[in-house]
Amino acid sequence: MWAGGSLVFNTTSGEQLRLDNMRAACIERIVDVSVRGREGDEKVFVNIERRVGLADTGDEHQIDPDAESSAIASGKGSVSDRNYMADQRLLQRHRVDNNDNIGQASLVETRNIVFMREKDTATAKEDCARLPKILRPTRKPDFDVRITPTQSLLFRFSALTFNAHAIHLDPQYCREFEGYRNLLLHGPLSLVLMFSVLRSQLQPGEIIKRFNYRNLAPLYANEELRVCVGKDADKSNKYEVWIEGKEGGYAVKGSAVVGPLDTVDS
Repeated sequence: MWAGGSLVFNTTSGEQLRLDNMRAACIERIVDVSVRGREGDEKVFVNIERRVGLADTGDEHQIDPDAESSAIASGKGSVSDRNYMADQRLLQRHRVDNNDNIGQASLVETRNIVFMREKDTATAKEDCARLPKILRPTRKPDFDVRITPTQSLLFRFSALTFNAHAIHLDPQYCREFEGYRNLLLHGPLSLVLMFSVLRSQLQPGEIIKRFNYRNLAPLYANEELRVCVGKDADKSNKYEVWIEGKEGGYAVKGSAVVGPLDTVDS
């Protein structure tokens, strides 16, 4: 289960990801693993961090020459030895000890994943029939968009993200093995929807600097959802962003900090 996460973007001009054939790389690590719950009904909570940044082969940062020679001799480069060594330089440049320091990474993403025991058929059937808990929003949005995600959309997003989990593809599996009434919307897809609607409301020159979110209830294929954006009454650079399910309750709840791109004097 995708429980939530966060994204922090580097706001320094020149550290942004660009669609100009510049190579980029992702460094992924498991930050924390914990087990909670009573025996037989445990849940495993896994916190994953991803640092994504530019992998310029002309980076002046050097690594141990002996390690470089060894890597080239071993043929570990996925595309070329030069690209492989560039990735090693990127790893050194972006791996910092302080999790709050984005360093030279273009963005840092955290993902909170929860793993649960497999359900038996009887439990899945009970869960499928159980009425959902509804937590209604405490405010009205300043702007909202209504969307009905189709089964085709979920299939295409699964293909795009190399996600073959049956919970997004097979309605019968959802009901009989997971206890959900229909196909589940992907956690990352709900995040994409929130980002898209929020960005449509930003002023020219504004970017999203930080985004935090929690998944509170499932969203289903072929059921209308509502993506909502509300500006913070006290702070002009903060927004509340959330998604309401068919019943009108919170499904995803997030918050964003926006602002201009920082420029660096040459």
